[in-house]
Amino acid sequence: MGLAFGSELNLQSPANTGGASFDASTGILNFFSGNNGNGQRVGLSASTGSFQGARSNPNPRTLIADLLLSPLGGGQFGLAAPVTNFLSGIDLNPPGVAVAPPGGDDVQFDLTSFVYNVASGDAMIEGLFQYDGSSFAGSGMFTSQLSTGDPSEINSYSLSITAEPVPTPALLPGLLGFGATLMRKRKQSKQDSVTGGLTEVA
Repeated sequence: MGLAFGSELNLQSPANTGGASFDASTGILNFFSGNNGNGQRVGLSASTGSFQGARSNPNPRTLIADLLLSPLGGGQFGLAAPVTNFLSGIDLNPPGVAVAPPGGDDVQFDLTSFVYNVASGDAMIEGLFQYDGSSFAGSGMFTSQLSTGDPSEINSYSLSITAEPVPTPALLPGLLGFGATLMRKRKQSKQDSVTGGLTEVA
């Protein structure tokens, strides 16, 4: 079992008590789910495809990790290093089915790219969903009302990530062969356009 292509996972800061802050001087994007700035819980919102009906695994809850960003210039910051389990504890068991133990049937998301714009408070994100022993590419958007880079500014946020299957090693030789064939056809097509498709006869 895998994640269906195009499945969209939507998350948001916990109502009333959750939020995020960004400190431009340190590059730390801090997520929290309590008024005192502690806790890393994130709320699940209406999602589609394989993520429809997804729930927060009660032990542990769905969690989101803080990020360390580096300045890219032009008011943008990028991920200093990939983050394993940026999102964790997303339970895909349908309603009425016993919740699987930790590591059994929940999904994690490893973050590989996060390009954050201070002025807009938004970021383009990329990474890999880990589920049922397989990896699935994911890309999407982080949106927030953050806009100053001042750590005292606290606002709500949301994330939307769409899943795409990653080619497995077993499929790569076939894909590479397909690419090589396509290149040969393009090369032949260019040669034919030059010669008019004529073949020289001795």
